[in-house]
Amino acid sequence: MNIERVAAAINITGTFDKINPSTITVGSDKTTASNIWKIIDEAGNVVATESSAAVSQATLNQLPEGVYTVETTATLISKYGNPVLDTTTDSFLIRHPESTTSVVGTYNPTSITGTKKLLNQL
Repeated sequence: MNIERVAAAINITGTFDKINPSTITVGSDKTTASNIWKIIDEAGNVVATESSAAVSQATLNQLPEGVYTVETTATLISKYGNPVLDTTTDSFLIRHPESTTSVVGTYNPTSITGTKKLLNQL
């Protein structure tokens, strides 16, 4: 009996672990497997999907605040022509600061400015 299998994998990295990730890569333990990932929001809606080895920075930048699940499915075709699948998931958080403050001048500042949410903040 010949049993073939594949194991899907997700790696989420960032400055603060899984908060505002800087990279999300997907893959499997087999180089011949294809990988399809999707990002799912808290409501269960698929907000992005692609068949690549990583989620692009542009995709991550467009996500509004919230908790997201990334799901990847690795597919391998057996020597008998049958698909062998494995799916795994992991979660991450996108959080944007509520405000920013800039101070001009270390001692006796000449101005202090506060703004609202940063639009392109990771």
